[in-house]
Amino acid sequence: MTAGQLAVGFADVMTVQLASYKVNAASASDLTLNAYASRLTQTMQDVGALYAAVETLRRFEGEKHIVYFSEKGIALPRTSDDKNLAARAAAARVVIDTIQTGGTSDTTADAFAVSSLETIAELSGGQSFQYSYADKALASIDQTTRAGYLLGYDLSASALDGRTHTLDVKVNRSGVTVLYRHSYVAAKEQTPLTRREVRAYGRITTAAAFRYEIPDLKMSAKADDFNEGGTRGISVALHVDPAGVSLAVVDGQHTGSLDVAVFCEDNKDHGLTERLWRTINLTLPDDGYQRFLQRGLDVTLRVPVARVPIVVKVIAYDARGDLIGAVYARKH
Repeated sequence: MTAGQLAVGFADVMTVQLASYKVNAASASDLTLNAYASRLTQTMQDVGALYAAVETLRRFEGEKHIVYFSEKGIALPRTSDDKNLAARAAAARVVIDTIQTGGTSDTTADAFAVSSLETIAELSGGQSFQYSYADKALASIDQTTRAGYLLGYDLSASALDGRTHTLDVKVNRSGVTVLYRHSYVAAKEQTPLTRREVRAYGRITTAAAFRYEIPDLKMSAKADDFNEGGTRGISVALHVDPAGVSLAVVDGQHTGSLDVAVFCEDNKDHGLTERLWRTINLTLPDDGYQRFLQRGLDVTLRVPVARVPIVVKVIAYDARGDLIGAVYARKH
């Protein structure tokens, strides 16, 4: 098994290819452009595979484990991505154990990537191993999964709010390490992610990490500050050119969708932070479709922010055509 593959309990190795754009400017300072581009492409392929494995195992009862092997760690574009992945796995009763196989390194990018492995494993209830041989790691996973405790409690119907809640488990024994899922979703049933959602996630987060604009979808954006009733934010006027937007004819209507995300950075942030993520569904009759071809699509996005951003980046993804656009919004 090579680095970057997944070992999934009672299933063959699973990989889901997710092509991607490249560079995370926040942590690429100690790597060459080509080296970081290669790393982030591998990362997004691995993220897609991890999400696909979690959704596949969701349907099976009981405790499930994914053992993820990675040479240098997982260089996720956003600081919250490791926590989101772990929470999704925990909600499916899937534990992700991580094994870093590439030896030591003193680069900042590697340190962040290895830290993400630790976070994913800890929050999903697994173990993380770095800078050691894999046989010892696998032996530890085998030993710790031979027995355990199943804790549970009943939720009232009113408590099923569909939200993710944190868990904290403590024991009164000294000298032990407690492995447990650190969150759960209070819902009767969690809707699995579709392949389209996984792919959109990979495309958009990687485009956010890429420092340049992406012209595959032609678009422009302008941003204005607003402060209404004590709510501060930015109003983004987005224009998407019809060229590149793929629509299908369904029951006489021209239909399609765009995933649109707004990322902001202010002088207190360490990088771009997601502020809004929205899916825009298009259903156009013939006359509306002709207007769309002539004028394009205009959308206004109102994004609450705590501080006025110095950078606003807008990303749109057309899943049907598998095209993405990214622009920096001009401030008025």
